[in-house]
Amino acid sequence: MTAVGRARSWLYVPGHRADLVRKALDGPADAVVVDLEDAVPPALKEQARDTAVATCASRRNRVWVRINGAGTDWADGDAAALAGRAAAGLRVPKAEDPAAVAALAERTDLPLHLLIESAHGLHRVFELAECHPLVAGVSPGEADLAADLRIRDRRELAWARARIVAANRAAGLPSPVASVWTDLSDTAGLAEDSAALRDAGFFGRSVIHPRQIASVHRAFTPDRDEVERARALLDSLDVAGDAAAWVDDRGRFVDPAVVAGARWVTDLADTLDVSPNNHDEPARAEGREGDLVTTPTTADPDLLDAVRAGTRVIELGHPLYTGMAGSPNHPGFRMTLERRHGDAVRPDGGSASNEVIVTGGHTGTHVDALAHVSHDGLLHGGTDAAEAQRGGKHTVHGAETIPPMVTRGVFLDIAAVHGVDVLDPGYGVTADDLARAAERAGAEPGPGDVAVVRTGWGRLFGDPAAYVGKETGVPGMTVEGARWLAERRIVATGADTTAYEQIPAGAGHRVLPVHRELLVEHGIHIVEHMACEDAAEAGLGQFLAVFAPLRIVGGTGAPVRPLAVVPS
Repeated sequence: MTAVGRARSWLYVPGHRADLVRKALDGPADAVVVDLEDAVPPALKEQARDTAVATCASRRNRVWVRINGAGTDWADGDAAALAGRAAAGLRVPKAEDPAAVAALAERTDLPLHLLIESAHGLHRVFELAECHPLVAGVSPGEADLAADLRIRDRRELAWARARIVAANRAAGLPSPVASVWTDLSDTAGLAEDSAALRDAGFFGRSVIHPRQIASVHRAFTPDRDEVERARALLDSLDVAGDAAAWVDDRGRFVDPAVVAGARWVTDLADTLDVSPNNHDEPARAEGREGDLVTTPTTADPDLLDAVRAGTRVIELGHPLYTGMAGSPNHPGFRMTLERRHGDAVRPDGGSASNEVIVTGGHTGTHVDALAHVSHDGLLHGGTDAAEAQRGGKHTVHGAETIPPMVTRGVFLDIAAVHGVDVLDPGYGVTADDLARAAERAGAEPGPGDVAVVRTGWGRLFGDPAAYVGKETGVPGMTVEGARWLAERRIVATGADTTAYEQIPAGAGHRVLPVHRELLVEHGIHIVEHMACEDAAEAGLGQFLAVFAPLRIVGGTGAPVRPLAVVPS
């Protein structure tokens, strides 16, 4: 079920990851899009194209392929390689020129799903929708479109969406597909937004991680009551006879437009095989908000065999103790015994001891929630920060929404790339550094992954003054490096420093542009104060990341014990 207007979920998979493409095709997504564009670094474009061609041959008419846009170095090669192949169709980014789209259709002889990602494309969307019979649909690419329109609050795209909806229907095309929801941690927001977009004339949604599929399917699947009402209305046609409009036995006014809507619902229900129980009980099919695994499953025998064969667990976090290093912007960690053995003795001679702990959400190894940083008064997704923090806690993007992460991790050892134990104070980690470290690790981070960056600075953790580096500066991520990671759609990234990002000598934490880039602009969580030396000694590359932050309701950060699990 890969047709525009019938597929509810469109899962993007980076084309250079053949393993993920295979998994996606065997997964629950209605349509799989092998991505040759945004998710693929330039050095791997040809590898991604080869994967797309091979997949079209082995899984005929099962995948769409998002090609590179016109004018790029790879556009012509993509079209030549895919022309006449057994793809379900091509997704065409940054569609702007009807003549160029028609020429691409003639050249490839494949259905085209056009993405409107610029003001120019939006201006010509009606022409684009009608420029060739092989145009199968026109949908927004909202991140690029909003950037070109200089819109910061995605809610202000409503007029642009309405124009795209109208262009599709005027051309006799199906409803457009909604753009991606980039906040992987906010499943409740995804569900609410998807339902609103269905009401606004969209059908189906692009997704960037399998855990988003269940929420999207629920939003775009008609429920039992809706289907039953539609079938009852169509049954009443026999009673109405030749009347152009009538009132049915439930008191509803019925005319041809209402009948057409009912036929759409029943046709969709028949296509999706909607049964009385497959949509009314979503709580059993989906995990709670923030869960990484959203559907019940039995244990994978291969996974259990791997565990039985033996695993090694590498700690990626520091133990908590009074006096440990920490950011001067946050409370330090304090623990003391509140009761000691012998303070109270039970009649049977037993005694117990307990403690009092005082700490902050950003003390020790921790994960930043998306509520942690705002810019110009707005949190990630355009949320008003002042409104979100009323009542002494954050009602949006709080620490309880940070997802538990059981996913692939990639260890990016920047110090090793430079042949040193510790990077120089104030050194800025670049995109080139990350690419070289990924090559060294044998894997590049991808959608839903965790990227752990080692600078070697964690060796100074036992010396709080040196570790904070107020006078010397601290090595860390640059904005350029952060954007490289964001382009790969990771869920989180961390490092072995107090602030994750580059701190020049004497600058302190006065400005933190990387926090803005990752938390506000892209919804990517940051893990700070990581312990990376054991991992470096072990030669860690790819690993199973197990990060379970504390669910502190309304908090801006949460302590975490991050683990790297590898075969023993």
